[in-house]
Amino acid sequence: MPDPVKTTALALLLGLLAMAGCQTTVKTPAPAESAAHRGAAVDKRVVIGADLSNAVRVLNVRANKGFDGYLKIQIDVQNLADSPKSFVYKIEWLDQNDMPINLSAPPVRWSLRAKETSSLFAAAPTPLAKSFHIIFATLPD
Repeated sequence: MPDPVKTTALALLLGLLAMAGCQTTVKTPAPAESAAHRGAAVDKRVVIGADLSNAVRVLNVRANKGFDGYLKIQIDVQNLADSPKSFVYKIEWLDQNDMPINLSAPPVRWSLRAKETSSLFAAAPTPLAKSFHIIFATLPD
């Protein structure tokens, strides 16, 4: 016959473990965080030049492998300025070891109207690309 104290203790322990798995965590922005950067995506794959950091922010980054095996990305970019903003971006495709794949493509020129949000789409030129870096910079003079 099972010991009722051990059975009760085991049931209580299992109940506590089950309840611990149900707790939720809510993240709120730190008070010191600037309003201009609140809501911006923090992603190590995105590099925004210092001269653009107060004018452009990346809201979301999505990457999926298509049915054909090629990596496809979507980056949502917002102009924070009260005037149109033009910039260039360049995507550096990386292999499974995070090493750059030697593919030369020129930077892409992009413009956003004041406060506009736009999505940038790209597909890797080779199925060897497993990740990427995207670099945003001001237009060259």
